[in-house]
Amino acid sequence: MALVITRSVGFGGVNLPADVGIIQGALNLVPRTRGGPNAALALDGLCGPITIGAIRLLQTALRVPAIDGRIDPLGATLAALAQLLASLGIDPNKPPPVPVLQRVTPTPAWGLLNKPQALLSDSVHVASTFRLNFNGDTHAGDAFPTFAWRLADHPAAHVVATARPGTKTPKAYLIYFHHDAFAGGLANGMGDMLVGRFQIRNQLALSGTDVVALVPEPGEGIKLFTGLAKASASVSATGEQRLLQALRQIDREVCGAGADRELPMLLLACYSSGLRHIKTFVDNCPTLAAKVRFVYDFDGILMADQSWQADFASCAAPDRILVRYIGDKSTPFLKGETPQQWLARYPTTAPPNMRYVCLPQARWANRPHFFQVQQNLHGQMPSCTLHHALGTTPGL
Repeated sequence: MALVITRSVGFGGVNLPADVGIIQGALNLVPRTRGGPNAALALDGLCGPITIGAIRLLQTALRVPAIDGRIDPLGATLAALAQLLASLGIDPNKPPPVPVLQRVTPTPAWGLLNKPQALLSDSVHVASTFRLNFNGDTHAGDAFPTFAWRLADHPAAHVVATARPGTKTPKAYLIYFHHDAFAGGLANGMGDMLVGRFQIRNQLALSGTDVVALVPEPGEGIKLFTGLAKASASVSATGEQRLLQALRQIDREVCGAGADRELPMLLLACYSSGLRHIKTFVDNCPTLAAKVRFVYDFDGILMADQSWQADFASCAAPDRILVRYIGDKSTPFLKGETPQQWLARYPTTAPPNMRYVCLPQARWANRPHFFQVQQNLHGQMPSCTLHHALGTTPGL
């Protein structure tokens, strides 16, 4: 597993492109927690400031005698780098595995399939009352960065993420399984989720939580995030292993976390036909499913498919709570009943390890274009439920 270069690489060295490329590839194999680069180096054979900076970072971590941004053929830095890779069981001469995801840069400008709907509650009300009031904030998530990746072996399939600016150690990752009737591709389809009807970016901003929201595209994207992805000519990982690799890659690229950091708590959310993907995830990804503490259903109780309903309900567990926003199935207020009295009795209507959050239809009457709601939540996704869910989830 020797690392062989013929000329010095780095500051003050006479570089050969082949030698620089070897060092760049070797540096990319070093975990960030052991002195690896903050971001993967381009294997371009050009020893510019970024590559020299990565050499200095490694030298600092390895505590070599000279922190000079230079690697000599017979010097201490090259020997220490080779020894580190050997101790980690990494062969620098073997091509590294193809990442599960490939970053899309620059991040697309998000278009809309549908006009944005006003947020129906603000952060103050979420913290003070169970009611989802109708005086919501707007554009709160504009400052939230978004990220996009394509699947390495399915370039037409994507996953996007959004997170609070500067997030380094998120308390949770939220995987949002939305409806399968998806059109518009990366820019428009995802835009509908991020800034259109669903306003995930705004809702996440208003919730005040350090949660990274992940939205996979239907098709191959959903297969990846439910453990159904199979090995391909370019990606050898399969099932849960592949999803775990993808989550760790996202963790490094979005949050700058170390390669060996344990993933935090996971949350799942679903809407419409996304309901059916929850059990698939739980069944196919048992290790990751053990990290799931809350599952939010923003619409599924209104879906007609009873097999999906039964499958979803079966995912409840003592350490995993299903939270269902049940719309016109809500327990109505009794005559003269106070909100506190209503709160005291409505959870008793839910099965074990499941909670109902009621959205009585009378509360929708003040919403603009109420006639479009069609007496349930499915007609228009209320852009407040995720906000409310995250804002009232313990531990966030």
